[in-house]
Amino acid sequence: MHADQAIGGESVLCTTAKNILLKLLERSDNYFSNGYLNSEGMKLLNVALRYAVHTCPERASYLRKLRKTRSYEDLLRVLDVFGFEPVDS
Repeated sequence: MHADQAIGGESVLCTTAKNILLKLLERSDNYFSNGYLNSEGMKLLNVALRYAVHTCPERASYLRKLRKTRSYEDLLRVLDVFGFEPVDS
C-alpha cells in the first residue's frame, strides 16, 4: 500500500494535513499571537498545504486562504471543511 492510498475514503496524506491543522488548534498558545498565526504556525501551515495540494486539492484552496488571513477563526473554518468539529470546553 502506498502512503497516499485511501483509508476510510480519505488519503493518508490528506489526513496528515488535517492532523497538522489540529496541532495548530490544540497548541494555539504556541502558534498564534493576538488571534493570528505566528511564524512557527505559518511553518506548520505550509507543511499542511504541501500535503493537501497533492492529495486533496479540493481542500487546498481553503488552506491557501488561511495562509493569507492567518486568523484563528479561519483555522476553525478550514477544520470544518476537513470534517473536524471542535468540542466546546
